Amino acid sequence: MGPMYNDTKGGIISAARIRVRPDKRKELVITLNSLIDQIETEKGCRQYRYYREVRESDAFMLIGEWETRSDWDRHLRSENFTILQGSLEILGDGQGLDFKLLTRVGVNEALISG
Repeated sequence: MGPMYNDTKGGIISAARIRVRPDKRKELVITLNSLIDQIETEKGCRQYRYYREVRESDAFMLIGEWETRSDWDRHLRSENFTILQGSLEILGDGQGLDFKLLTRVGVNEALISG
């Protein structure tokens, strides 16, 4: 079953785990720092950040908050995303991006499905 999403005013969250080769960690951080500002100017992007995992220094999480699924889909076709993918092919450990789309669960929805 694929990721669930909706286009309500709550927006969606994209989360991607990436692993980098240890000798390329610094280069990945430099690349991400240069891309973040550009990605955040894309239509519908509320916020885009990356985090390094505490217990695994070669693993990072990219977290984006988007107004709608359409905005996220547009990002996937953007030059910024193409650059990110190319960088990961060079710097990554070969596992690529593992994307998940998330949406907030409302209280009523949680009560009904729980």
